[in-house]
Amino acid sequence: MRIALQAFVALFALLASPAGAREEQALEGWFERLHRTIVVEADGSFVETIDDELAVEALDDSPPGMIQRVLHWNASAGTIEIVEAATIKPDGRRIPAPPEMMFEDQTTSQGGLFQDQRFVVVSFIEFEGGDRILLKARHRRTVPFFPGHFLEARGVPPQPVRDMRLVYDLPASMPLHHDAVGFELAEQPSAPGRRRYEWRHTGARTPVVEHRGVAPGDYADRLFVSTFPDNRALARAYLEDAYPMADPTPRIRALALEITRDAGTPRAQAKALHDWVRENIAYGGEYLGRASVVPRPAERTLAALEGDCKDHATLYEALLSAVGIDSSPVMINAGNAYALPEVPTLGVFNHVMTWIPSLQLFVDASSLAVDFGELPTELSDKPALIVKTGEVSRTPPQRPVVQSIRLEGRIARDRSVRLRVAETAQGWFASTRRRVLDRGDDEFLERAAHSLLQAGRLTGRATLTDESADAGPGSSRMRLDAVVTGVLGDGGAPRLRALSSVGIGIENALSDFAPFRSHAAPSICVPAQVEESARWTLPPGLSVARLPGALSIEGEGFRYRSQYRIAGSVVEIRRSLRLDFDSNVCSPERFRVVQRLASEVFEDLGTSVALRATAGARFMF
Repeated sequence: MRIALQAFVALFALLASPAGAREEQALEGWFERLHRTIVVEADGSFVETIDDELAVEALDDSPPGMIQRVLHWNASAGTIEIVEAATIKPDGRRIPAPPEMMFEDQTTSQGGLFQDQRFVVVSFIEFEGGDRILLKARHRRTVPFFPGHFLEARGVPPQPVRDMRLVYDLPASMPLHHDAVGFELAEQPSAPGRRRYEWRHTGARTPVVEHRGVAPGDYADRLFVSTFPDNRALARAYLEDAYPMADPTPRIRALALEITRDAGTPRAQAKALHDWVRENIAYGGEYLGRASVVPRPAERTLAALEGDCKDHATLYEALLSAVGIDSSPVMINAGNAYALPEVPTLGVFNHVMTWIPSLQLFVDASSLAVDFGELPTELSDKPALIVKTGEVSRTPPQRPVVQSIRLEGRIARDRSVRLRVAETAQGWFASTRRRVLDRGDDEFLERAAHSLLQAGRLTGRATLTDESADAGPGSSRMRLDAVVTGVLGDGGAPRLRALSSVGIGIENALSDFAPFRSHAAPSICVPAQVEESARWTLPPGLSVARLPGALSIEGEGFRYRSQYRIAGSVVEIRRSLRLDFDSNVCSPERFRVVQRLASEVFEDLGTSVALRATAGARFMF
């Protein structure tokens, strides 16, 4: 699972290994033509014809170069063929894309469902502003995910499109249900025994690429089509394949009894089985053809000690069944989609987890990020299709990031500054961070400590210590020890940066609302509760000339407090933030309100304590 951790950016950036589908180049221009024709057969297989013409605005006086287009397909379920690819000059000349400059590669799984996703990169040469790019291709799906059915999701590109058409040609016995926004259905003649649907894009709500934005299908023009009439029908089709795979065989029954022998309640049993699956079943598996959506038998997953999300869920279901706990697979989105279209599609459902009705609990046995009873951000506040009943429920919103931070700073006569920052976290955030720290080696902790200093705009030496073993259940704890520069002001009147954390805490909790970010579309918001306290000990010969003023900000579920006081030679700072959201999704209007309030907090976080040096004190300011 891919976990977005808003409040611990500095540390988790060390784990960043961007994966996923290769993106196309962002080009300033428009599509003259964006045509897709999909001819579907009775078994659900289809042939898709791709016909695009992209016009790019004139560029500066740059020399002719190369641009690329990317096409995706599932290699184990079909093929793709480039029919024509060329740069078209204003005088009509065509410069074919060289075959030797077309290459294929493999993407990672999308969501939690493993698929044999591939992409082909087509390179167009001698390209200049004012040219056009022609791309024609043929995509064949020979192995339908659900035999006798067809379903897909389509969006619109961020570039303007002058002529976008999506044509579906199906047997008359396979009516096509739709959820269309910004598309109109045009009547088209159909061949005998067939029915032809032609959708033309007429809307103007194009997607925008923004930090932590929700999926374009939640707000932009889109077209979802499916031969399934509703989500219940999709659930039945999935269950038909998945139900026999969750058979609690004798080996699975014996294992379940062994794992739960010390568990005294159904919840304790469910937790013990969940923990065993996620700790012992690696993330991987078979994904060729229909295996993209059909889980393996639980017995085979157990034997291989490997499986993807649906395999984890199936084995977990079998183990629960072995101890008398009923459960159901759940189809859900594991990305940034929070709305469910009116017709079922795998364009939204890309992950499988578990619902335990007796505990009224959603559980993801494939997530290493959070503990039993918690869900990662990308599975929270989402529509969830409970497969055994066909009902659509909703997972609970994300619980707040909870942090308590204590900073001790000591300034020496030589201006060196010793820091100790102790941080305790609770809830889903704590379980995620605890797991990462526990698996990190000394080199990882060293790099993490350095990253925290960088995030705090400090330089020096630091060590990071994981103290989670002493933090108690559901909590994590770490300690940063450092000798740094960058705390005392350089030049002019002496001053002390009023730090109450380093690289974590309130500043990171509000990082999504930084002044340079903007949102024209809904965005993902994570609640937070952060308490920070700091004690700065001044050396003899240095005293406080002026403290910053206290600050109190409230509004729209936003509350911030800061206080500053002097106790002898110690400067004490207290800050607290409470950021509440009733949903994981913020409207653009709500984003702007929080951003305005956050700007006042950022100003307070950057304030300084004015100092004075006693006459004859040896300080160089």
